[in-house]
Amino acid sequence: MGDNGHGTLEIGTNEKHEVVINLPRDMTGHVVFSVEQARALASSLNSKAFVAEVELRQAAEAERIANLPPVDRSKLCTTDGRPVDEARASQTNETGQHQSYIVLCDDERAKGFVRPYRDRYQHIGRLEKIVNDGNQADTEHRVGGCGTVTTMGRALSETYARDPGFYGATFCVHCNTHRPVAEFVWTADGQQVGS
Repeated sequence: MGDNGHGTLEIGTNEKHEVVINLPRDMTGHVVFSVEQARALASSLNSKAFVAEVELRQAAEAERIANLPPVDRSKLCTTDGRPVDEARASQTNETGQHQSYIVLCDDERAKGFVRPYRDRYQHIGRLEKIVNDGNQADTEHRVGGCGTVTTMGRALSETYARDPGFYGATFCVHCNTHRPVAEFVWTADGQQVGS
């Protein structure tokens, strides 16, 4: 190994078949590792680099979301083009899909999503807490979910991505009714719908 310059790590081996890292000139010195130690270090560095890469992406995504304009819920349209008040007034059926759904308008959705675009969700039911006596810990389990996966249209999916809390309920094709969003998870990532 030669003379390493300012800010450069140089890695090589020595006559004892050890791995040597020469530190940059401005730090001086070197570190010697056995083969096993070098492999463990390499594995650890690779693992830490992966974590750092994920954290960088998460930080960039958080910054992107923070810089998005706030949602303007006055920018409402419908899935079939009818006036919003007319669509809202027609949503009276207790079962079956509505003829028209209210969504954020195209230009509002185009401002950017705060969640990934997802269009399939599974009905897993409501979370119910079982309170036990003092001898056992309380537990939670799901009840009432049919397990069916429902796929929704693009405007509805993009409205969820732009404003996750926009809807309080969503439709289950098997149950043929609208249920609270807390009873559903996105199939893409298992996140609760509406969160």
